Amino acid sequence: MFVDIFSLFNTNFSLRRVKYAHEKGHQIGSHTWGHKDLSTLSWDQVHDEMWRVEQALQRIIGVNPAFMRPPYGNYNDNVREAAGVRGQKL
Repeated sequence: MFVDIFSLFNTNFSLRRVKYAHEKGHQIGSHTWGHKDLSTLSWDQVHDEMWRVEQALQRIIGVNPAFMRPPYGNYNDNVREAAGVRGQKL
């Protein structure tokens, strides 16, 4: 399950789905915080999009995502590097 966290906080149903999926053994991957085209962002902006998801998932399920799916499928060297630093696979 890939999630963009910003939309999760809009409904308790979505939060429960993420918790349930994780409890049932599913991997929860990042789809970034705000679903922005990461290939157009600076390193700091990419970092922020990914960091905010990590912080939220830590609070929700107690883990960092192992995978990241870039919105729109767009990524560049900055995105690859930011994911790699976090141990996330694209």
